[in-house]
Amino acid sequence: MNTVKRKKQEPIRHEKRKIVYLGVVIAVFLLIWILFAPERGYIQYRKLQKEITAMNLEVDRLEAKNIELAEEIKRLRSDDDYLEDIARKRHNLLKKNETVFEFDSGRARR
Repeated sequence: MNTVKRKKQEPIRHEKRKIVYLGVVIAVFLLIWILFAPERGYIQYRKLQKEITAMNLEVDRLEAKNIELAEEIKRLRSDDDYLEDIARKRHNLLKKNETVFEFDSGRARR
């Protein structure tokens, strides 16, 4: 009677091992799929998160630049002294009867 039970238990154990092995293979496959799935995997997710962070930083920088430019436009429209200063510096404009003297400071005298 003892030998009959052993013979029946061996195929059951063998089947259980196959099921466990199959479960492990499926779990490994799912883990690999979760990590590397094209356009859906965790690695792709992390890459997109980095891109979003970089874009948010760029948006913040551009918003700050936009505010700065809006303030400059406001000054150019309302502050005549600032407008004159910009015209002189950027476009080399002069007032009436004004003369500019340029000195070559790069050369040493001998």
